[in-house]
Amino acid sequence: MTTHGLSNNPVYKTWYNMMNSCYNKYSRGYYYSGVYGAYVCEEWHEPKNFIKDMEPTYESGLWLSRVHINRNNLCYCPEFCSWVTLKQHKRNTTNSRMLTYNNKTLCLSEWAEQTGVCKQTLSKRLELGWSVEKTLNTI
Repeated sequence: MTTHGLSNNPVYKTWYNMMNSCYNKYSRGYYYSGVYGAYVCEEWHEPKNFIKDMEPTYESGLWLSRVHINRNNLCYCPEFCSWVTLKQHKRNTTNSRMLTYNNKTLCLSEWAEQTGVCKQTLSKRLELGWSVEKTLNTI
């Protein structure tokens, strides 16, 4: 019995997981989205609308991610979602430590890459009470 014919579409599978993460408290992903109040815009409750918006930019191996303009952005909608690599996706989580320096906000892992200083070293400096400026500029 075919209901919509979309179940083999990888973008549909992403839609299904997004909806489960936001609304199904028994879903593994609910702990990362629904618990925090993440929700899907009304338009995307219909899978065909989500597929129409997101399939043109989809590539195999990419993950759906919400752009965190700020930590309170909880909406999955066209203006806040994009496809990202797994590395980017893992960095775009609520438990990533974000630092702002010179009007640039990055997670600790990204600052470690940019400065060449180990992530654990940066983290320890901050724990010791170092300023963000000193933490990032000391080699």
